Amino acid sequence: ILIFGHELGHFIVAKWSKVKAEVFSLGFGPTLWGFRRGETFYRIGLIPLGGYDKMAGENVAPDKEKPKADYEFHAKPPMTRVRIFAAGAIMNLIFAFPACIVVYLVGINLAVPVVGTILPGSAEWESNLLRGDRVVAIVDSDKEVPITSIDTYRREVLRVPHGTTLKLKVQRGAQELVIPIIAQGSAKLGMFPAQNLINRVKPG
Repeated sequence: ILIFGHELGHFIVAKWSKVKAEVFSLGFGPTLWGFRRGETFYRIGLIPLGGYDKMAGENVAPDKEKPKADYEFHAKPPMTRVRIFAAGAIMNLIFAFPACIVVYLVGINLAVPVVGTILPGSAEWESNLLRGDRVVAIVDSDKEVPITSIDTYRREVLRVPHGTTLKLKVQRGAQELVIPIIAQGSAKLGMFPAQNLINRVKPG
């Protein structure tokens, strides 16, 4: 969506400035699907890693001796070219603001910090964690950090230096345990969440 909005910004301002837009593309590489309407070829590329607008004369070095057509990019005044380039970033801001509101209202799925799978050889494997344990908090130097999701757990474990011993507050059934774990970097992080567990329910 952000890529589409970014390229659409360039495209709209280019059209408004009477610059000929030859191609409007989402993705790079060979064309998967496309059609021509008017002077513009609209396409979807095989590689979904960005997009581009191809404007007439944009990729041609300006030649002072050769007259430029009125619809070419380099025929326009400098401020017009700046507006065309800036329009992409402005559209990103326009798209990002409502997107943040939607995420806030709808919410996002957060994997609960309940042990599902532990990879052999990982830091968790070498501790006493068991499947079904729920990590409630991490204690580091007498500072207790609540753990509300798997992402929070990973962030806190990766935050400390390699070799640091952390204390995990774990809920195991009716018991609350303290289990030490030695931080060993991202390569040794091997706890994955249990499936089909709900972290929070929206009222109504």
